[in-house]
Amino acid sequence: MQMLNEINNIIIAPHFNLSEFTCPWCKRLMLHPLLLEKLEKLRKIIERPVHITSGYRCFSYNRKVGGVANSYHCIGLAADIQVKDVQLIELLGYAEEMDFAGIGFYEKKNFLHLDVRPTKYDHQLKPAESRVLFSSLFGSAERTHRNEGKTGKNRIDNMIYRLIVNNLISLSVRLKII
Repeated sequence: MQMLNEINNIIIAPHFNLSEFTCPWCKRLMLHPLLLEKLEKLRKIIERPVHITSGYRCFSYNRKVGGVANSYHCIGLAADIQVKDVQLIELLGYAEEMDFAGIGFYEKKNFLHLDVRPTKYDHQLKPAESRVLFSSLFGSAERTHRNEGKTGKNRIDNMIYRLIVNNLISLSVRLKII
């Protein structure tokens, strides 16, 4: 086991080591390059070490820690992070600026879940998102976690903007306006 830990002890970015993303249960990993790229950019912006509390998880470990069955951790698209001496709400703001596809704010456990899930079909909203979207359009202050339908602080305004722009562009293309 020690030899496997040494093998994964490889610098993969200026501020990250491969072993930080390794599953503690099976010592394997998957890591999407976009996740690493965004985490590195986040690290440069906040100018403090970003601690990966959970990177890749095998399905067994994911079950053990109570993760959802279709967790993005299990396919190398997610990481949970903490940053010493940075308030979680401040870290959330930085993560939103970085435009992570999914952001989970876990105040009681003091970490952020960040992921780079596919967003090609952002305009196809889940029912919970649709309710929040329409209530936002008509004056409600409710906000949602962009891809999970969880109530909380997030980027619903950006999602509405992208939804409108994407639909206008696709409508324009179909009508041959552009």
